[in-house]
Amino acid sequence: MKRLLVLFIAAALLTTPLSAEILIFASGETERGASRIAIFDGHPRGLTTDQSEFVGQVTIHFGKPQWKPEYEMKKPENGVWRLGADYWTTLENNLPIRLGGKRLEPGQHFLAARYSDSGWRLLVLDPERVRKVHLDPFVFQAFPERYLKGSGSALVAEIPLKSSPLEEKAERLSILLQAHSKTLPAQATLQIRWGGTELSAEVEAEVAAPASD
Repeated sequence: MKRLLVLFIAAALLTTPLSAEILIFASGETERGASRIAIFDGHPRGLTTDQSEFVGQVTIHFGKPQWKPEYEMKKPENGVWRLGADYWTTLENNLPIRLGGKRLEPGQHFLAARYSDSGWRLLVLDPERVRKVHLDPFVFQAFPERYLKGSGSALVAEIPLKSSPLEEKAERLSILLQAHSKTLPAQATLQIRWGGTELSAEVEAEVAAPASD
């Protein structure tokens, strides 16, 4: 059995083009954050788990890099920030949403951010196109234009972000979906906080109002 496994791995390596030097990085167990909005149809009986139907959710998962003083005067490399650490920051929604006015269909999306003289913008990327070219967020941050233009672009949407100063520095990256209320419309604010800056955009889930009895 071991011999068969070795032969299988050897065959896979022979059919995969590799450079002369292979580098393998293991990050070990890393800290990731998550923020989630869950929507239930509790009308008109009230929101109880045994009487309410689950309508949908919006969830963001992200790595939590530590803020460093040297970042204070440093702009993102090539104007693009990977928006997290280690693996991609992901947005998952199982119902249509509008993020900063742009409609996103249900599914998974990879997120990054871009800085220019006009301010910050959120980059929404197609995960299928990202996987097809084996794109890591570290490589994307270093060479973004390869994957943002042309027929092979992974860009789904580019969304303006409002930038505001924070009174106290955020020592670790924080991404929060802050719901406006517990009733329709299902609206929230996406808040990204790191260092002395907060970036934000409005989010609205497309949820039909319940029919009245």
